[in-house]
Amino acid sequence: MKKIFTFLSVLAVYFTVNSQTVILNNSFENWTTVNGKMYPNDWTCQDSVEVKNGATQRVTGGSVGTYAIQLGCYLDNTAIVGSTIGIVGAVSVKPLSLLFDYKVFNATPNNGVSVDVTLKDGGSLMKAYSFSTSSTNNSTYKTGFIDFKLTSLENPVFYYISITYLNISGNIDEYMVLDNIRFSQTASVNGVNGYSNIAIGPNPADNFIKLTNTENYHIKSARLISMDGRATEVNIENSVIDISAISKGIYILEILDENNNLLKREKMDIRN
Repeated sequence: MKKIFTFLSVLAVYFTVNSQTVILNNSFENWTTVNGKMYPNDWTCQDSVEVKNGATQRVTGGSVGTYAIQLGCYLDNTAIVGSTIGIVGAVSVKPLSLLFDYKVFNATPNNGVSVDVTLKDGGSLMKAYSFSTSSTNNSTYKTGFIDFKLTSLENPVFYYISITYLNISGNIDEYMVLDNIRFSQTASVNGVNGYSNIAIGPNPADNFIKLTNTENYHIKSARLISMDGRATEVNIENSVIDISAISKGIYILEILDENNNLLKREKMDIRN
């Protein structure tokens, strides 16, 4: 059973995939063995990567389940090539973002994770997004994210996701582990593009962030996500968020309600 990793091949799978708002099988819990090689269900893999040194394989220690997927690399003549996986599926509820958990096991700062997402309306391209980061070893999962800036008139019909381990200047033993790939959307929240009308300020900010228009929402928690995917819980008291201990930088602030539904997401410039 040969798997060819092209957009057209995964597009054909679209017509047999049920409508979904999350990736199937909790991302990487279910696998199928074909000709002695294990393939993650619902994902398309580069056949050449499976054949060459088992660069793509199932590993234990998932961020939400038993298993995760390891994306490594192999030597193609003199070039080190990173492995790639992809998935296509139907969209039944408009997603606001894609989130995924990853760990990188390499000593080369230029290596890391590359994620590309294409949203389509029928047969035409609607929006394309990308995420990439490079880092040295991180033994605990980080959360990466891609925000979809869709207008009220943009309603994707299906998605295509491609994830690659970028090995630019390292060695063949370097790899990453990936799990818990999921779409995020608000639930029972009315506002622009599905968000609440909570206002956040000042921005840029130092020491504190003030929330207004919060009367109709049961705010439970808030977190800041750095540009390298690290999430930090921050304290909210009387609609004020204490950021005095947060390092200077650009972050994504997420406000969550008591059911962990996303009420607000905003890019913040923190200047402590």
